[in-house]
Order: sequence, then structure tokens, then C-alpha cells
Amino acid sequence: MSAALPAAARALAAVTPWVTALVLVCLLVRRLARGRVAAQTFRLVWLVLAIRLALPVDISLPAAPVQMQLPAAAAAQASPGAPEAPPAQQADSAGQAAPQEESGPAGLSWPELAVALPYVWAAGALVFLAFHAGAYVVFLSQLHARRVRETDDAVCSAVWLAFSRKTCIYRAAGLASPMLAGLWRPAVYLPEEVQVSELPYVLEHEASHREARDILYVFLLMAANAVHWFNPAVYAMVRTARRDMELACDEAV
Repeated sequence: MSAALPAAARALAAVTPWVTALVLVCLLVRRLARGRVAAQTFRLVWLVLAIRLALPVDISLPAAPVQMQLPAAAAAQASPGAPEAPPAQQADSAGQAAPQEESGPAGLSWPELAVALPYVWAAGALVFLAFHAGAYVVFLSQLHARRVRETDDAVCSAVWLAFSRKTCIYRAAGLASPMLAGLWRPAVYLPEEVQVSELPYVLEHEASHREARDILYVFLLMAANAVHWFNPAVYAMVRTARRDMELACDEAV
């Protein structure tokens, strides 16, 4: 663990500049192509970027298995024109170079900072994940406390028709619009005042979320944001990706 954390931090430091530039380019292209490119296309772009951002590993090509290195003696023989220094001069040069080698670096602030940074990054990622996981758990607990099982046959039929399967349906006070919530088996939550005539398009939208596994998609975006909690470009990418996720479901409907 002690070796894995600095390695992950080094890989993160290596990938952050070019990934940040790529995210900014994609955000600019998305702004310029608004209305001319399907949101589903950008949704896939954000998915690929989020997968890469969530994996702080070095995927560069490995070094060659066989490397040729010229020995020092052969290098000296390869340049016969270079004059050799007399033994006394070599001894004087070695004596003059010795004090410089013993002096060492002037300060240790940067090495100490390099040792501490991986732990600061890991602590920030854990705090980010704990905050958002806690907020989601609180939201689900409040939703479960307010929910009531749906008993209207017409509403149940409309939901099951949209989802092509039997799904748990609840009414919940305080909701502005229908939504999916849950980890393993998401349920449909409806506002108390929703009417059957309003359901078809709204339910098709939520069914598109379920077919696209958008709950897992949001968790992946959060994981990428946690790894890059210090990068404002990633926050902008996550906000844009969630908007494109909603627009992609609207386009599917």
C-alpha cells in the first residue's frame, strides 16, 4: 500500500496535464456543436474520458527488454584523439570535485512535499467520496421514509408498459418529477400529484435511464471526479456529462 499510493500519485501527475487539455477541447467542441451533434455522442465521449480519469495508472509503453549500452572503456577507446589527463591532474580534479559532492542539496522542502502530496491527494479523494456517498444515503433514507406503494392499476400499467417489466412503484411527497432511485434494483418514484395522462413521455424518459444504466454512469462520473477532486476542468466535465445524459434520454423518447 505504501508503494502503490506514490505510484498512483505519480501516474496521476503524469496524466493530468494532457487529460485536462483533452477535457477542455471536448467542452469547447461540445459548445460549438450544440444542436448539431446528438447528445448520445457526447455521452459516449464523457464515458470514455470518465473511465480514463477514474484509473490513475500509467499505461505508457514498457521499456525495451534488451538495451545496448556502450561500456566506459570502449567509449574511451572510441575517441583516440582526446588527450588523457596526467595522473596528478586527475587527482587534483578528483580532490576539487569531492567537496562539491559532499555539499548535497541546500534544502529538503521539495522532497518532503513530494512525500506528503500523495497522502493529501488520497485524503481529498476519500473526503469527496464520503461526502457524496453520505449525501446519497441520506437522500435515499428520506425518500424511503416518505414513499407509499402505488395502488392505482392504471398508473402501474403505464409504468410496466414503459419499462417492459414489473417494477416497484412508489409515490413520494416533495418530488418535482418522476425519477429512478436505488442501487441494485432501481424503483420508480412518482410525485403525489402526477396524473396518468402525464406519464407516458416522462416514464419513457426514466426507462431510457434504466436501459442505459445511467445510475452506474453517474457513479463512474463521481469516481472520476473523486480522483481529480483538485481539477476544475473535471467538475465542468461532470456537470456537462450529466446534462448530456438527460438530453440523450430526451432524444431517445
